Amino acid sequence: MKELNLDRVNLGRTVGAALIPPVSLVVGAWLMTLTDNVWNKVVFMIVISVINLSVALALYGRVLKTDWPKFRVHIWRNLLLAISGAALTYVVIGLVRSGLGLAGLNFGMAQTGNVLAFSTMEQATLGLGAAISPLLAPFTEEIIFRHALFFSV
Repeated sequence: MKELNLDRVNLGRTVGAALIPPVSLVVGAWLMTLTDNVWNKVVFMIVISVINLSVALALYGRVLKTDWPKFRVHIWRNLLLAISGAALTYVVIGLVRSGLGLAGLNFGMAQTGNVLAFSTMEQATLGLGAAISPLLAPFTEEIIFRHALFFSV
């Protein structure tokens, strides 16, 4: 078994990074009880996600700076994969909505027959706003788990 190298471990940063997910879940759950307005809940989610990412960057920004040259070598391939993944996700959403439509379950879908459309501009804007947190979460997770947990051993 590999021994832990205590010279590479910063206990304060590791504990701080490990506390990001549970603290954000507790604070998020509490904030959601303060309002019934969906827009306020979306704003709370976005703010929590930005704070999580900012704290993780503050803790491990120096490590990311050293990894940037490695990432930059394949940036066009990585961007193409990200864009392709987003397009594939859009197709999957359309297929799921088609299946829901066939089952007679039209949850907020436009009556135009377009399974990728929203019923109103408000729903589309709300969906876009709600998508920001899931887009920021993988970056925060990568920083926490790669650099806080794997980097220290």
